[in-house]
Amino acid sequence: MRRKIWVVIVLVTLAAFANISIIDSSADDLPGTITGKDGAEMVLIPAGEFLMGSTEKDADDAMRMCEETKAFNPETQCDRENFYKDEMPRHKVYLDAYYIDKYEVTNARFEKFVEETGYVTDAEKSRTALAWIWSGFYKITGVTKTDGSMNWQHPNGSDYKGKWSGIEDKWSNPVAQMSWNDAGAYCQWAGKQLPTEAEWEKAARGTDGRIFPWGNVYPDVGGKIRANYGKGADGMLDGYEYSAPVGSFPLGVSPYGAMDMAGNQWEWVSDWYNVDYYKQSPYKNPKGPDNGASRIVRGGSWSKHPELLRTANKEHVDQAAHFN
Repeated sequence: MRRKIWVVIVLVTLAAFANISIIDSSADDLPGTITGKDGAEMVLIPAGEFLMGSTEKDADDAMRMCEETKAFNPETQCDRENFYKDEMPRHKVYLDAYYIDKYEVTNARFEKFVEETGYVTDAEKSRTALAWIWSGFYKITGVTKTDGSMNWQHPNGSDYKGKWSGIEDKWSNPVAQMSWNDAGAYCQWAGKQLPTEAEWEKAARGTDGRIFPWGNVYPDVGGKIRANYGKGADGMLDGYEYSAPVGSFPLGVSPYGAMDMAGNQWEWVSDWYNVDYYKQSPYKNPKGPDNGASRIVRGGSWSKHPELLRTANKEHVDQAAHFN
């Protein structure tokens, strides 16, 4: 009799999350998809090795992408010496089998969680939040509100004059203004937990070291858009000013069937951040550093450019941080 250990992991974004669950890696009859306690479809990531992180050449390629971005957005900072240290060295990692949400967690799913638990997010408690707002040609500006008007129900603020003042017609979009703490609370309710950084990266890139979830070409090659990202004067080349309904870009699917793992919304992972962690990371099921000052987010967002959509890219922020 084969046991299955359902340790579920949620892949959360600074705005949205997706879910995962670890299982007995010796099992050979696992279904390709399951449904989580929260009703979310989950896809299987089989046990085995994958290539994690970046090589020196990968970092050179990322710098070229960054310089291309800088050509139309002079405020872009490109720093080969410092930006990619935390992605190196590239190394082999073995992971037991697990499941991950096919889609980022939507406003509708998060509302159900709030209705059942009465949960209050960090943005609502602190009454302070940050939103990035389109403010010009390829330019976004950070706007901070301290009056409680900006939260998951109003990611850009209740007084925002554009199309994104509230979520009333955006129930299929990924939930925004989520802190790491909020993500963990949702996971607990859903019987899940955040993925490790390694689990996130394997689900996004597969086993062949690809640059993006869909492969090694830019997200708009051939006039086919593969992600919701900052392309165009106001990000609208992909059809969406801010976030998009989950699963809107089927050409951007990962090798295992996970959607929106590049662009749309940043996604939280469980790990603390340490710039040198890959130099000492264990081969099997790495969990990240034991402690740290900030947490890791992955995947880029609706405003980011190709160099930040790469499967190896990471950013780190305070675990109480939340924005749109």
